[in-house]
Amino acid sequence: MGIIISIAIVAVGGVKIAYALMADRARLLINQQAKKWLNIVAGWVMMAVGIFVIVKP
Repeated sequence: MGIIISIAIVAVGGVKIAYALMADRARLLINQQAKKWLNIVAGWVMMAVGIFVIVKP
């Protein structure tokens, strides 16, 4: 059982660390204006999905 837990920790942790490193590098490449628009678009998408989840039958 310990080997399964170890493999799961390495697999999930490795992916999260890689994602965090890519996000940090992307932060350096995107200017302020693009960040602002990206946040606005992401907010609208999240609101639309939330409304869809509430309204769907």
